[in-house]
Amino acid sequence: DHALESFGVRGALDTSLYAYDASEWGDLVGVYEDPNAYGTIIVSQTSAGLQAEFVDKGFVSPLSPVFNQTFSYMDEELGSTLSMVFWREGESGPSQYLVSLMGVGTRTGD
Repeated sequence: DHALESFGVRGALDTSLYAYDASEWGDLVGVYEDPNAYGTIIVSQTSAGLQAEFVDKGFVSPLSPVFNQTFSYMDEELGSTLSMVFWREGESGPSQYLVSLMGVGTRTGD
C-alpha cells in the first residue's frame, strides 16, 4: 500500500475501469486450437460471463476480466491462475488468437 500511495494511488485499484466491454464479449466467443499445450479450447458466454472449456484437458474455467482483452483462468493441471489474451487482426471484429503462457491458439470456428 505504501508503494501505491507514493504514486498517488489511494485504496484498492478498480480494475473494472479497464475491463473489456462486456457488450463485445461475443467477439471473443469461439473455438480455438492450441496445438502445443491445450488442444481445443471452446470459449462461450454464460449468464455469469465468459468461460473456457479445455476439451482435451478435461476442465472448464470461468474467465475473469483483468485488463482490456486479458482474462484470468484456472489451469487445473497446474493448479495455478494464469492469464490469456484475445488478439484481433484489426481494430474490430472477432478475436483470431488466444495467447497464454502455455501457447497460442488460433480461432477455428464460432
